[in-house]
Amino acid sequence: MPCHAKMRVPVPLAEPMRDELLLAALETLTEQLRIPVTYATLATDELPGRGGLCVLHGERRIIIERTLSTREKARLLAAGLAQFDLEDVFLLPAVRQAIEVAKPSRDHSPGRY
Repeated sequence: MPCHAKMRVPVPLAEPMRDELLLAALETLTEQLRIPVTYATLATDELPGRGGLCVLHGERRIIIERTLSTREKARLLAAGLAQFDLEDVFLLPAVRQAIEVAKPSRDHSPGRY
């Protein structure tokens, strides 16, 4: 008798998420964690800032340049969230992946940038 077993096809860990959906999911996460997010005009000729996690009046918050693309806003928001312990927080796979990718390298050896 011939074997008619179905072949298993590997599935990626996280399906890519549209930039708008990823940004919305990251914003929802910041609300759940009570981390304020502000979109503001940051970039000037003297200070070409893009944003990130900061402490303002003793409160951790994420401030992001409002004129950036949705993809760049999501990347900066993920980078800010990457500085928090989210191990025990349920996250959609695409959201967790975006945050993991945004984590800074742990290799701080000389000559590595």
